[in-house]
Amino acid sequence: MILALQIFKGIKRLLSLVGEAFRLIINTLLAGTTYIVGIGPVSIIGKLCGKEFMKMKLEPHTSTYWDKAETSFIKSDYYRQF
Repeated sequence: MILALQIFKGIKRLLSLVGEAFRLIINTLLAGTTYIVGIGPVSIIGKLCGKEFMKMKLEPHTSTYWDKAETSFIKSDYYRQF
């Protein structure tokens, strides 16, 4: 009985290690494929078209990099939102 439990614990540990290896390989492949197929071409096309997805240029003459929010409150904009 004790020998059977040890064998099953060994099998369980082996399957766990194999599952972890598969998880690592598949997640790496999926993340890489997503980047190469999806994000990479969009970035290249955007750069060719002159699109800036993030404003990252340093401007020493500015006092803040926060964008000003609209401060006007129009009640009709909030009527029946949902």
